[in-house]
Amino acid sequence: MSLQSTTKLMLKNLASKFGVAPIGLKYLKQILTINAELIIKEQKYESLRNKLANLSEKGLTFYYDQNHGPSFELNKGKNQNKVLICSIPKCGTYFAAEILKNRGFVDTNVQLWQDFIHDYRGQTVENKRADILPKQIDICLSESLELIQPGQFSLGHFPYSPENKKLFESFKVIYVYRNLRNSCVSMMRFADELKPESHWFLKGDWQQHQDKKIKFLEFLKIHGERYFNWINPITEWFNKPYLLSVSYEDLSGATGIPAQNTIYSKLNDFLELESSMVLDGSLATNAIKTKTMTSTGQPSNYENYWSDETEFIFKKLGFYDLNKSLGYD
Repeated sequence: MSLQSTTKLMLKNLASKFGVAPIGLKYLKQILTINAELIIKEQKYESLRNKLANLSEKGLTFYYDQNHGPSFELNKGKNQNKVLICSIPKCGTYFAAEILKNRGFVDTNVQLWQDFIHDYRGQTVENKRADILPKQIDICLSESLELIQPGQFSLGHFPYSPENKKLFESFKVIYVYRNLRNSCVSMMRFADELKPESHWFLKGDWQQHQDKKIKFLEFLKIHGERYFNWINPITEWFNKPYLLSVSYEDLSGATGIPAQNTIYSKLNDFLELESSMVLDGSLATNAIKTKTMTSTGQPSNYENYWSDETEFIFKKLGFYDLNKSLGYD
């Protein structure tokens, strides 16, 4: 029996019992509407209770805002957009983050992955560098994205997929890429600085070499395939029309002032920034100097690490063709 039929029967019985006329259809609709709204509210509260309980059970510390629900960070920026930095590893992820922070976007200090997060909240840069892999919290991307609020941003190295594309629909996604020759060198330099217990799988005999070119060549032979397989699906985001693709070279000014001005102008339009928040190339100088969790001191210059044999391995592993697809020779 339908809800309306049940309610009609109930009202008829009440009318008969107390000797009053049955309530008209108009009032019946009002009662049904109020009843439906209460049911919906109860379902929403039940859903919220379940969500908060689920986050707590995962061991995640979160803030709760009555208007926006649970979040990684309580503070919100002035901009109403939620921003996501999606990047190829060692292509300027935290460099881009510093630029956003310098214009009022709030960093969640959480790195997102497909099935978990790394939580760096409350840690200094020194602590982050000392413990590059903090406590891992198992929370899927669809859940973690819900904890980012307007005016905030987070970051990660996400493989392209139709599912991820759909998850990112409510975000302004900035895709950061770089000449893969430099990103490979930067990965080696980064791995070389890590403590033995962190990223132990990247350690090896290659570190014993003093000559930069030999050292990088051996690193590429041992770990190049692993790095290629990691970044290959991430490069598929390149130049998708629903996000903004920015190269590290343009962002940092390495390709010249005109190119840098152009990309910052595009960023301003894409992020819908007010005049007081407009991004410009002067931010790059400070961002490059800022010590971040993964910075290696100075931008990598692959020419100092390259040889003919390195170029052969680079092509053999597939990096050359992948690099070409990103617009590099």
